[in-house]
Amino acid sequence: FKPVMKLDQAATHLDGTKRFFAMLGDVRDADVFLGETLAVLPDDIFDDQAKRMLQTETIRFRELALRQVNDFAAGPDFARLAIGWYGWIEGKAWMRNDRPVDRLLETRHVGDFAHVRLQKMRRKLRKAGRHAMSGPMDDWHVARIAAKKLRYAGGPLLAIANEDAPSGEADCAAAKRLMKLQDALGRFNDLCNVGPFLRTVRAKVPPSRQVAFAEMTAFCDGWAQAEARHAVPRIEKTWQRFESAMEELA
Repeated sequence: FKPVMKLDQAATHLDGTKRFFAMLGDVRDADVFLGETLAVLPDDIFDDQAKRMLQTETIRFRELALRQVNDFAAGPDFARLAIGWYGWIEGKAWMRNDRPVDRLLETRHVGDFAHVRLQKMRRKLRKAGRHAMSGPMDDWHVARIAAKKLRYAGGPLLAIANEDAPSGEADCAAAKRLMKLQDALGRFNDLCNVGPFLRTVRAKVPPSRQVAFAEMTAFCDGWAQAEARHAVPRIEKTWQRFESAMEELA
């Protein structure tokens, strides 16, 4: 809803929420590494001792990150953040109304906005995906963000636009293809994030294990980057199937 919202009075609340989400992101990244990445590291590169070290230090990092989340959530800053959001919402000063076209929107059904917004989000994703198909590997990160926004914001927007009931097989196919595309791009991003994540963990590693952990980080980063490159052809096929489903909706 950002195009019709007045967010200047919510800037402080947005900053606080982003800070909290960044804390949650550290916990989430640790969960992904422990629950998914660690199990698929090849045995011919990473022996049991190396995996145990990676696991031990990642668990330590996760515990510290989770403690930070809990401390923030139980503290006064989070209370002020929640109260601030509540006041901003109940104050009802969140609609843009400085231009005649903005004031006109207040008299229109929200479904009109939802329909137009959905179309723009779909076009943005298709543009990003087509660009990634012929561009460098990093372009898939732009497509990933667009796919995530369409998948998670699209559900409520579809309901508002009264389009949540599938009108045919094309609607179902497009929704399923979007889910598979976003999942594939999410796994791709997790692989690309292995190196940066472990370098963040390293900052919390005891000095006596810094050198060994740095070596393992370099090995993990190299392996993950290679796996990410190998994942690109699969993403391209997933994208082509999504594009076909979208063409049927056009």
